Amino acid sequence: MTAHGRVADAQPRSDLPVVHAFGHQPEDLPFPAGEAGQLAGAFGLLPRAFPAPGQEGAQLPGGHEDLALGGPPYRVGRPDEVGDPLVFRGRILDGPSGRPVPTALVDLWQADAVGNYDIQDPGAPAFNLRGRLTARDGTFELRTVVPGAYEIPKNGAVGRLLKQIGRHAFRPRHIHFKISADGWQPLTTQIYFAGDQWIESDSIGAAKPGLVAPLNDREGVLVSEYTFRLTPRK
Repeated sequence: MTAHGRVADAQPRSDLPVVHAFGHQPEDLPFPAGEAGQLAGAFGLLPRAFPAPGQEGAQLPGGHEDLALGGPPYRVGRPDEVGDPLVFRGRILDGPSGRPVPTALVDLWQADAVGNYDIQDPGAPAFNLRGRLTARDGTFELRTVVPGAYEIPKNGAVGRLLKQIGRHAFRPRHIHFKISADGWQPLTTQIYFAGDQWIESDSIGAAKPGLVAPLNDREGVLVSEYTFRLTPRK
């Protein structure tokens, strides 16, 4: 995934945010990747987020529900990707004042067009559809593909339990973000897209109205915009 370029193959430009590689390995998780959060969300036990250090009890101004579980553990990047092209534009503001955050680090990861994360698809390039960029003056823009909705695996603990109680296991389309900036509490969230059929019945209950961004067709290119609000550290 890149800023202002194709997925993971754009060349850096001095006037645009720069994408870097990053990774995290889930070897020590007590549950299969992502299932602890899914289980909590499916039964209303998700308090809006599993808080990161310093994020406990964060309440964003204006009732925004910007926090959400991190989801499947994240890794990194790749060349051209199959799917509907998407330009995503973000603003990162100080919650109380509404002023742009001067510099922020944005980690992001997503499923591909058919709903598979790279860690779930043996045929996917390593670290596919994952990246890191630096947002300057409170803004960033990236080019990727629209992620697909997906069903929680039926052979996992959460999928089996949802099936037994007669509930579907689908999750709406979304992109994961982790945003950090000096002087502000870190923010982990998922941004969903208006019009998705699973928005109202997300199987893990994480798709809140305040996390839904528009998805507009502008001359054949899908464009989405969202404003993130950070809470200052005390």
